[in-house]
This record gives sequence, C-alpha cells and structure tokens, in this order.
Amino acid sequence: MRRSFGIMACWLTGMLVTGCADTRPPSIAASNEVFGPTSVGGQGVDGIDDRWAAVTLDARQGDEVHAIFREMVEGPVEPLRPAPHGIRFEDVPRAILNAAPKVEMAVMSGGLLPEQVRVGYHDDLGRRAAVVVDLRALGAMVSVSYDKAGVDVADDHLPLMIEIQRILDDLEVDFDSTRTIRIIRREIESIGGTVEDVDVVPERYRYTVLMLDEQEVDIVIRREPPPRILSWSATAGLFGNDARGAALGRELESTLRAWGRIPEPE
Repeated sequence: MRRSFGIMACWLTGMLVTGCADTRPPSIAASNEVFGPTSVGGQGVDGIDDRWAAVTLDARQGDEVHAIFREMVEGPVEPLRPAPHGIRFEDVPRAILNAAPKVEMAVMSGGLLPEQVRVGYHDDLGRRAAVVVDLRALGAMVSVSYDKAGVDVADDHLPLMIEIQRILDDLEVDFDSTRTIRIIRREIESIGGTVEDVDVVPERYRYTVLMLDEQEVDIVIRREPPPRILSWSATAGLFGNDARGAALGRELESTLRAWGRIPEPE
C-alpha cells in the first residue's frame, strides 16, 4: 500500500510540473537563429533548423505573421475585385498564351507597343513630313521623317526633332497625347510649317502566332476606353484568311473573360 501511494504521488507531481510548464513553442522569428546538426554528403555539419518548414500556427503565431506582413506593406492595401467590365487589357499576355493552343496555334513573338502620336505637316519649303512620338512609360521617343523618297533631308529635320525631344524630356512622364500634340503643333508652326493631319494610335499588344500549316497570324489588340476595354484585329496566312484569324480572336475574348473573373487590385 505504501508502494502504491508513492507511485501515485510521483504521478501527481509529474502532472503538476507538466501542467505548470510553458509548453508554447518559441517565436517564429527565433527559428532564424536556431541551428542544429544536419548531414551533407554523409558529413555532419551545422545547418538551419527547418522545424518551421511545415507547421500549423496557433492564434498567437498567426497574429505575429500578420503583424510582419503589415510592416512590409507600404501605403494602403487595395481591395481585390473581378474586372469591373468583365475583361482587363493587362490580362492580354497570359490570355493569348492560353487561347492560341485551343485553336491549334502557337505564339511566336510579340509584346506591348506604346501609345503613339503622329502629326503630318508641310515644312516651309512645302515638303511633306511627319513627327512621330512613342509615349513610353519611361519617357517619350521622337522621330521625324520626310515622305519624299530618295532625298536626304536628315540635317533639315534634325533641329525640330531635337527640340521636341528636349521639351518632352523636361516634362519627364507628365505628358499625354493631347499635350504632346499641342507641343508638336507649336514647334512645327514656329519653323514656318503647316500641320495637315493628326493621328493617335492607342497602346496595343501585337503578336505573331504560328498555325499548323506554318503560316502566320498577325493579331493586334488595342486598348479602348471603358466599358469596351479593348478591340482586336487579326490577319491569317498569305491571303488574309479572316476565318482562322477570327477563331483566334474569339478564343482570346473567351479566355480574357475567364481571367477577368479572378479578383485582382483595381
């Protein structure tokens, strides 16, 4: 009887000690400082303890992770929403990669082309010319060309090109198509030129897609104002087979609608 009582007392003592001990795991951040033995090529070396590689977090640990994430975020966090008009222009690159195989085609090359402003004019000698400006995100790129073939007029159009480029560079990224047209018009008139026509080509994706018969489809997807978002045109093969180009365009639209249902920051 005395032996049984002794065993019970030890058991109760163990329960009390265990119950009073702090069994919570250490802070997650502490795992960055814990090293333990591991094996590399059969040799024992010190390595990072990877017990936190797969672990279910309790409430306290979850709060710690959330606090770390909040400290990493700069500024307000934008809510995630599906595309407000069903599709996004920015989804075009991944949508074309999904759509092409569904109509037995493969994307060969392509990418984003910036918004472009083209202003046609006659200079003070009556020669037809054009100023073209690519409105790239990191700065504008200006070029000037004359329509008369076989005549070297590089020295004549260089001063105008340099001046327009200088003005746009001073603006850095504070320009749009309307402001750019106003600047070009003013500079053309300052050298005695006359503006004849103005054209603005919106930002667009252009892709070359290969069909099974090794002919190509050229598809251009242009940014449009909401709610339309974008438009596309496609030419297939040597003779402009609109049916095969249209098949790619329809599949692209369907894929864009699927991507548009996925919530993203707006």
